[in-house]
Amino acid sequence: MSNFTPYLERNQAFAASGAQADVPRIPLIPFKQLYLIICIDPRVEPAAVLGVRLGEAIVARNVGGRVTPAVIKDLAWIVHLHENKTPDADWFEIAVIHHTDCGSGFLADDDLRAGYAARGG
Repeated sequence: MSNFTPYLERNQAFAASGAQADVPRIPLIPFKQLYLIICIDPRVEPAAVLGVRLGEAIVARNVGGRVTPAVIKDLAWIVHLHENKTPDADWFEIAVIHHTDCGSGFLADDDLRAGYAARGG
């Protein structure tokens, strides 16, 4: 059994229950014009640590919550959509969130980086 199996089962139960009719319509542009860039660490869940609710923000997650070229491209796209759909609305606010005890600190370890590079990383 895959680790993903329970999630597929939960999704099937959700789809069969009709509960999707109770999910609020969420626009592509978040209600709060907020773009969060945050770590993929599962201990740092935006809903738990910031109280972010469904539809309030776009959440981009990557190792260490870093602003990468891919994040910049995504952000440029969503700002473009925002300006075209809601030209009179406020600008997006962008928050880059780092956290204590982040595993990306291991990237500063020369031996770890060398081992990763040796494996073809």
